[in-house]
Amino acid sequence: MRVTMAMEKLGLIFDVDGTLCDSTEVMKIAWNEILDQVPYHHVKMTDEFISRYMGKPMDEWAKGVLPGLDIDTACEIVRQCSDQEYTEIERIGTNLYPDIQKTFRILHGKYHLYILSNCGIGYIERVMKCAGIEEYVDAHLCNGDTNLDKPDNIRQMVKEQGLTRCAYIGDTERDHECCADPHSEHCIEDCSFHFFPSCWIAIY
Repeated sequence: MRVTMAMEKLGLIFDVDGTLCDSTEVMKIAWNEILDQVPYHHVKMTDEFISRYMGKPMDEWAKGVLPGLDIDTACEIVRQCSDQEYTEIERIGTNLYPDIQKTFRILHGKYHLYILSNCGIGYIERVMKCAGIEEYVDAHLCNGDTNLDKPDNIRQMVKEQGLTRCAYIGDTERDHECCADPHSEHCIEDCSFHFFPSCWIAIY
């Protein structure tokens, strides 16, 4: 039985990349395919570049990938890159961490589960489908849905879902910073789960 007792609703909110999966390889293939076709100076997708920008909002990706280009054009090209990435995920999948479906099935028995990331629209849905966890996730939210950064989206999700207490589970220092919200009582601890390599948990 999930924990939704009187006056209390407990939730776990998961990041995606670095927490549930590693999409670096499929991202390199898809984004470089599109970027190599544009007549603008751009930065080639490498492991180092992707690692540096992972978790940032999509407009930050646009500025980093296409420096000097006007933001509207850069964002449109990044959207095309994302669409190509989604096509590749549907075609070949992504690098999922072990036992995600099993773990979500177990956690779903006790907690309300959510996914929240600074990705574009459509990415979370494809990862959920690839992992086979759609039936266990109550709701999801991303930067593409709201144009808000992660701290604001976390607050929005907590409010909309009526959560009285929740944990945000991510993997990067950026996630740590996003969860260090002066408007929320929380504690941060470095954790290792079965399939999470190294996760930050913010408990609200």
